[in-house]
Amino acid sequence: MYKYSGVISGVTCLLTYLFFSKITIAAQNTAFIGGLNGKPFQVDCGVNQVLAGIAGRSGVAIDQISAYCVNINTLGQWVGDPVPKGGSYGGSGGGPFINLCPRNYGVVGYTGDRTVDESTNPLFNLVASIRLQCQKLTSINSVSGPVITLPRQGVIQNEVVSHYCPKRSPAQGIRGNYDNYVNQYGLLCRETSDIYKTAVTAGSGGIAFSLDCGPGFVLAGISGRSGDAIDQVSAHCVEANEFGKWASSPQKKGGNYGGGGGAPFTSFCPQDQAVVGYSGTGAGFNPNDPWSKIVGSLQVHCRALSSSFTTQGPTTLNQIHGLSRNNFATHLCPINAPARGIFGRSSNLLDQYGLICTNTMLPTGPIPVNQPQLYGEWSNVINWPLIGIHSILTPQGEVLTFGTNDDGIQGAQYFYDLWTPALGTDQNAHYTLNNTLQVDSFCSAPLIIPESGNVLMPGGDARVGEGYNRGIVDAPIFDTINKNLSQAAPMQSSRWYPTATTLINGEILLTGGINAAGLPSITPEVYSPTQNKWRSLFNISTNEMNWFYPRQWVAPNGLVFGMSDQISYFLDANDLGKLTRVADLPNISHGSMSTASLFNTGKILSVGGNGELSGMGALIIDINNGVPVYTETRSMSFKRGFWANSTVLPNGEVFVNGGSTKENDLATSVLTGEIWNPTTQAWSLTANAQLGRFYHSSSLLLPDGRVLVAGGGAPGPLTNLNAELFSPPYLFDQTGKPKNNRLEILTATNQATYGQTIRVAHNQTQPVSKVTLIKTGATTHSTNMEQRFSQLNFTNLGGQLDIRLPANAQIASPGYYLLFLIDSQNTPSKGHILRLAPTTKIENSLSVGGNGGAPFQIDCGSNQVLAGIGGRSGDAIDQISAYCVNVNQTGQWTNNPLQKSGNFGGMGGGAFTSFCPKDHAVVGYVGSKGSADVNDWWFNIAGYVQLICQRLSSPNLTTGAISYATEHGLPRSQKTTIKCKDSFPAKGLYGRSSGLVDQYGLRCLTPF
Repeated sequence: MYKYSGVISGVTCLLTYLFFSKITIAAQNTAFIGGLNGKPFQVDCGVNQVLAGIAGRSGVAIDQISAYCVNINTLGQWVGDPVPKGGSYGGSGGGPFINLCPRNYGVVGYTGDRTVDESTNPLFNLVASIRLQCQKLTSINSVSGPVITLPRQGVIQNEVVSHYCPKRSPAQGIRGNYDNYVNQYGLLCRETSDIYKTAVTAGSGGIAFSLDCGPGFVLAGISGRSGDAIDQVSAHCVEANEFGKWASSPQKKGGNYGGGGGAPFTSFCPQDQAVVGYSGTGAGFNPNDPWSKIVGSLQVHCRALSSSFTTQGPTTLNQIHGLSRNNFATHLCPINAPARGIFGRSSNLLDQYGLICTNTMLPTGPIPVNQPQLYGEWSNVINWPLIGIHSILTPQGEVLTFGTNDDGIQGAQYFYDLWTPALGTDQNAHYTLNNTLQVDSFCSAPLIIPESGNVLMPGGDARVGEGYNRGIVDAPIFDTINKNLSQAAPMQSSRWYPTATTLINGEILLTGGINAAGLPSITPEVYSPTQNKWRSLFNISTNEMNWFYPRQWVAPNGLVFGMSDQISYFLDANDLGKLTRVADLPNISHGSMSTASLFNTGKILSVGGNGELSGMGALIIDINNGVPVYTETRSMSFKRGFWANSTVLPNGEVFVNGGSTKENDLATSVLTGEIWNPTTQAWSLTANAQLGRFYHSSSLLLPDGRVLVAGGGAPGPLTNLNAELFSPPYLFDQTGKPKNNRLEILTATNQATYGQTIRVAHNQTQPVSKVTLIKTGATTHSTNMEQRFSQLNFTNLGGQLDIRLPANAQIASPGYYLLFLIDSQNTPSKGHILRLAPTTKIENSLSVGGNGGAPFQIDCGSNQVLAGIGGRSGDAIDQISAYCVNVNQTGQWTNNPLQKSGNFGGMGGGAFTSFCPKDHAVVGYVGSKGSADVNDWWFNIAGYVQLICQRLSSPNLTTGAISYATEHGLPRSQKTTIKCKDSFPAKGLYGRSSGLVDQYGLRCLTPF
């Protein structure tokens, strides 16, 4: 325990424990009462048991003590009755007693005191009294509900103090010293730690070092040597008193880590402050530079101390030392915690650096029951027809789940289940159908097809007889209206464990997975729903990446941002594809066992993962400017190193549930959820779920604002043929009752396009504070392939709202979304399902000319528009080509127009180019045939063209007055004006050509 923790009274500790009014620091076991004499004893109940009570003898002191242990099942229920374990420690004085917790409760703490202070008294400094505290078990590791106090044993002779196990965990045994009495007593608690290590900067070379200032001390600054990189570092520690005042001057502790190059530097915090974080970067210019594995620069963050283990007030940044050649990454200690040391690796330079922090994140008490307005509420466990390994919200508001048979045996060649939430949770709410295709979509990549609303399920496991754990080329489609299965065209690469991402043109990108040979499938491919075809991106190889469900989102620049372990990249799915590596993810939260969600435009929250190394880390990834910026945010309270799930809620907060400290380990499962507030970047705890959710679990936002948590198993440790529903705190009023006066959407369109303003009527029960849009989910393996959040601008018209939809598909990829109205209490309406049509469907405009010659078609890329044409002309249009330009999310050109593809036609006439003004696009043209005489051969030739242009407001929309480009050719017949529908921009040309241009027209963006 920490030096000054003893000043808190027993009453204050108990109030702290129950109501979280203060965060204290807890070591692995509780503190002792009593003295140091006698022989030591320790009783450990064991892995699957908890301490249920004690027995012994007592009079004016505790004469003798023994432990009673009980077996616990996964729900926290006693299996059998408590039995004595270990021996009886102490003498034979006093009278016998036995104190047991109520059934299904466990010991979580105790209050007690010691005997008299006079050293000449035979009862000097013994355990005078013990009073156990019990709480209802919810698992082997967790408790909930009110604390029950058992009768006191012994007699109070001194100051009563209270000691509890940390992290709301039950005690696992007792420990202390004894002779003729019990000289000392404490509880044995499950493992935790009083330190926390931040993520590190740079690489893994050199020799490891670690310097901990120790309890009661803080890190006051660092010194070392630096030049083009950090050559050397050392720690300076200072003792802090209970009020956060330095007890002396900072002193260097430990050695110098690194080499002798560079110039000396010091970086100290002001008086009575402590280091609370740092910013740093590798020394290289890019991820492939070997110097990126060396610490290039450091900047110390300081904050005022409020005690020896807490800080307060604003953070100040010290001078940067070394040379920063890349983007800074910031790594912080837990909320309000000071650093108390450094760790890393060193050789002739500083290879790696991180901070050792005081761990202020260990909660000191249970979640009070019957307070859903603060902690939310879980439903009872609901029977489910299968293990919900995959969960998808359909456009009809139903939930499609699949992954096993009805016994929980893995394999999606068996059944699919469709649950209708409006019908309740019994069997009548489920429609379970056989898999008529016998395709095993186990560990596939299902998501909603934007055009049809059906579910595409590409990839999966090889069929029986063909060898398990191998990829397949099948891509079944589940018809969400007719409730049947069909097959899309087979993929060009076999895949198992791939990731699907909806692109801005409505096509679907597929990356990763294992192929039929059991090797990584390294060539991404794209599915066109309109053509039912796949095309491979042969210019891309993902061979150096992890094949297991890479995390991917469309970024505001129109490219796909992805994460695979620590590798991050931007992927261009146009033509044959292009992949660009960017800065590696810091060692905070990454990998296939982490969970991540796009919680706002261009911003991703990644939490957990990293196996047993940490599991509490949380990282914000900002991809708004084409280069990812990594910022560490406040860590979670629980280690979720394996298989947690994250769900963006209607109000923009992020709910994280499930997972475990060790892989698929029931003993370290996390039942308590956490909710992250993006404004404050603080976490709040939720009520406990009843069952652990591990590998093969899923978490899905429902239209009514609840979260469906399902699955887990195949393999175990639980075969979760069940689900639970979590109701967040926003669904309850101040008394804890469900809110009855929620906002309600009365009328709204079911389909819209980008940049459109839609009118929505509501019931006016509450003022609308914000409007949000969340894509219907498709979740499996700790990743939601369709989770995106946007906050929308709106105009309040009394009982109606005019809501402006996202300007383009980079912000909200095409597909189906839940539209929510949020009141001032952060309570959402029920979500209205709205389809954002992929405006990147391309159709041919009307054409000018005849049917001679060979056909041609030129399409610009997905983030491009047609900006002009080039060619040759005289008495007619002899030759034509398309000029395309890249466009950003606000409709601005990001380069000059470039010719796309070849020239079509002959070599007559004179050369010309015809461009729209900057930041404009072609939206139509004026054209005519080469002759007005139907009997004239030139009648079937394109004789004239003049482009019509309009200013872009996004890559997909134009606005304002039209303008005309220069004329080319000779209009011998009546001119015809042809425009793209609703002034959508053109994306290319099509037509026919021989020695002249026989025919031409525009390829136009068109709403579905």
